[in-house]
Amino acid sequence: MSRQLQQLLPRPGERDGEPGRPSSPIRSKRSTVRAACEPCRQKKTRCTAERPTCGPCRQRGIQCEYKTLALETHSMAQTRRYKAYEDLYGIIRRSGDDDAALLVKRIQSGEDVEALVRSIEEGDLLLQLSLRPEWRIRYDFPGRFGPIPPHLDGWPNPYLKSKLFGGSPFSDTANGNFTDPDSIGEHDRIYAIPFHVVKLADPRLNNLDLTKYTTVSQSKSLLRSLLEVYLLYEYPWNSFLHADFLLDDMIRGDNRHCSPLLINAIMAAAWHGYTAGKLRADFWRPDNLGYHFLAEAKRLLELEMGDPSFTTVQAAAIISLVCTVNGVDKLSWQYIRKAIELGRRVGLFDPNSRLQDIDHVAVVTTAWDLFNWQSWVCYHNFQVPLLIDPPPYPLPPKEDAIDYFGEIFVQYPGSESRTPIFHGAMHLSICEFRVIMNQIGARLFEPTDRPPSLSLDETYRARGILQAWYNSLPEELSPLNIAIPSHLLVHMQYHVVLIGIFEPHRHVSTPVSVESPKNIIAIAKTCFETLMRIYYMRHGFETYDYALLVYLPLLAFSSLRDGNDTLPGLELESRRTTQLLCAKGLYGQGKNMLLCRAIFSQFRAALKDPDMKRRLDQMVDDSPDLGRMLQELRSSWPVGLFNVPKGGGDLSVIPFLQWAGSPAEEGGHGLRQAGEAYDLSRVVELEE
Repeated sequence: MSRQLQQLLPRPGERDGEPGRPSSPIRSKRSTVRAACEPCRQKKTRCTAERPTCGPCRQRGIQCEYKTLALETHSMAQTRRYKAYEDLYGIIRRSGDDDAALLVKRIQSGEDVEALVRSIEEGDLLLQLSLRPEWRIRYDFPGRFGPIPPHLDGWPNPYLKSKLFGGSPFSDTANGNFTDPDSIGEHDRIYAIPFHVVKLADPRLNNLDLTKYTTVSQSKSLLRSLLEVYLLYEYPWNSFLHADFLLDDMIRGDNRHCSPLLINAIMAAAWHGYTAGKLRADFWRPDNLGYHFLAEAKRLLELEMGDPSFTTVQAAAIISLVCTVNGVDKLSWQYIRKAIELGRRVGLFDPNSRLQDIDHVAVVTTAWDLFNWQSWVCYHNFQVPLLIDPPPYPLPPKEDAIDYFGEIFVQYPGSESRTPIFHGAMHLSICEFRVIMNQIGARLFEPTDRPPSLSLDETYRARGILQAWYNSLPEELSPLNIAIPSHLLVHMQYHVVLIGIFEPHRHVSTPVSVESPKNIIAIAKTCFETLMRIYYMRHGFETYDYALLVYLPLLAFSSLRDGNDTLPGLELESRRTTQLLCAKGLYGQGKNMLLCRAIFSQFRAALKDPDMKRRLDQMVDDSPDLGRMLQELRSSWPVGLFNVPKGGGDLSVIPFLQWAGSPAEEGGHGLRQAGEAYDLSRVVELEE
């Protein structure tokens, strides 16, 4: 039996084949994202998936992290990571014993598995393990002018005749920027091969067990690697101790020149230069090993405050250095004052002190190192020195410098012999210079109602003292023979101080028989920039160097002041290559020091030319978290200034971060409009 079906009528308003309007609105589907960030996943919060920081994380003011790539789901990311571990297992299984041990060492050091596998697949590690390596001996410059752009022409410049710049027979190689190290003579390696590929050539290092000095890590190889980083990249410029006494005491198991406190402080300082540590610049993160070394050092320091020893003073000074590198200067000043106070308590500055069980050379070295550090910090912060007088210990004569301060030997790729870096001569020259710097700072920054400056007569007398120091440099540190980064820094400090004391007089006219301040500044700036360019050309700007935190901003913002838009086209383009080079260096050092990354962002914001901003953006592989920088940095270090401008004020990076990372409605930090320029008049344009 069939039943008649009811006829379906069209929806209201649907006539003549036109679709009708629905009686009730259709709900739009919830927008979906491929993968939520880790904080939102843990809190089961609906993630908006913006990168680098999603909405909920911005609102809560927390670190936003993704374990997925931009277009990945979590299952895709899991598959990718699983494949990386599978590939790594296969590589280790196929490797010989030595190669496998090196791979395991890199894994233990915390190197990312995917990055490790990728480096092997791209041939980098295989070159290191299996082939005779080729090393870059000359880094390419941004722009079209090469190492020396036109604006550096026409001024006396001894560094253009240096072996490092053009004297090496490998300056122009047939195969471009790379060469086989076996083809380089023993005496030429120090001039032809970047310093960051050397190994510390000290047999004592292999016999050390540093695990008994720290509870932070029990990896013997990692701790030895960090000590090597410290002795290669920090110790030559900021010593704080005598390496021979430290290493010998660790071999013997003695505790006069070594302690758990000192080793943890050294490890915290070295972490910034440990390139396998992906988070080395993120000093605030609990999953950062440097965070734990520093926390342990601070804890042990508090325990020793009641009964300080010789190593307590050294550790406090190193902790102040770490705090400066971390951009928390308020803490750094506390620790440097604490180091000086502890030094006085243990008799470090008293020739008749109770430090009878400590070798006299170690006492003298540490006293001078602490003096040198406070001299550097106070001068570049435009502060009166904390120690007006140098230590009451005479410095050794130049011919005894190596026997007194010791030597650091390194080994270059393809070489069977050890190469000295002339540490003794360098250390003595630094001590002599810091005495002069301290005297200038004591007079220049004494509290007055006037802007800081020496009289013109005082300035020329100071120049004469500086020139006498410069002309008496040992042969190893002459402009002709300088080779490694710390050699270049010895010369940079000379030109930077010259610029600083003459800048207030740059418009003063002088008799024809007297060289004008304007010319003196121009020559010093030419030499300073040439040294920075040679540094980059031979060694690059990626490897950690604390001094670049000071010198790169000085050159960068000086270039902005001197390279205004009214210059002729060729000279303007010439100076812009310097700005690009400095930006490259700041970004590279930003991977080691967060403060450098903040200054890079500040420098970019100071640029007015859209093409320059675009070229800087091409260097960056991620977006800066300026809100995080504002939250973590407590820096008072003046940025890009040779002397105090008449306007004064806060000359650090903090005002920029406050401008760029302003509070958004949801409680997080929102960036200013991309096209809005930051007024850097205090840094870019000194008042007349």
